[in-house]
Amino acid sequence: MKSKKILCVLCFSFFGLWSCNQDLRFSGSPQVSKLVEPPVVDPIDPVKTEYLKNQGVCAADSSTQVTSCMKCPIPPPPVQAPQLSFKAQALLEIMSRACQVPNKSDPDNYIAPTRKAILAQINRCSPSLYKDTTATSAQNSLIQSLVDDSDTLRRKMFGKLWYNSPYSDNFETFFGLDVGEARGLICYQNSGVSGAIYDAGYYNSPDSFNYRMPKEYVQANQIREDLKNCLTESTRHPWVKQPDPPPKTCRFESIS
Repeated sequence: MKSKKILCVLCFSFFGLWSCNQDLRFSGSPQVSKLVEPPVVDPIDPVKTEYLKNQGVCAADSSTQVTSCMKCPIPPPPVQAPQLSFKAQALLEIMSRACQVPNKSDPDNYIAPTRKAILAQINRCSPSLYKDTTATSAQNSLIQSLVDDSDTLRRKMFGKLWYNSPYSDNFETFFGLDVGEARGLICYQNSGVSGAIYDAGYYNSPDSFNYRMPKEYVQANQIREDLKNCLTESTRHPWVKQPDPPPKTCRFESIS
């Protein structure tokens, strides 16, 4: 009986050892073992410790190329205000031609003033003193006709009677000066402008004291006041050309 127990123990032990030598299997998909490859790492550039510094003066024409995508622009110098307003320039161009037109009322031995002499009379009639106003189409047409090569309208307005409607009205309301005054002031070199300027309705009104002036003549008298002031300044403090501002100088620095 004792030998049977020993035999059973030996058999059980052998069976346990045999069982341990068998492959262990699990249900499901077979597991495949893979080696994990290390990630690819880009090489790190060494830290740059030396830089190229470039500097200099920018070219006056703004052509200096600082980098491939950037130039060195030099701002233009400020533009100086013109000596004369457009209104004064138009008056100069008209009267330098109109004064050449003879008129029976011209003084003896009359000699038409030069353009330079006329400019001297209105040299301070700048945009700030003799302000520009928006010209009507009729006023624009009048100005163009009076500076044309043809002198037809100049002879009509400055070679005959001083008032020729509607041309004289457009002249008065744009310049604040009637044609006869312009002839005496600029062509004959008479001094100053006085009083107000009135439309034909004022002179034909039975009650001129209570006459209501049209708005274009109200504005014409404001222009007239500007003209008086700029004529006075032209005599007392003649215009002097200011030196052009020096060009700007720019420098650049770049690091690469």
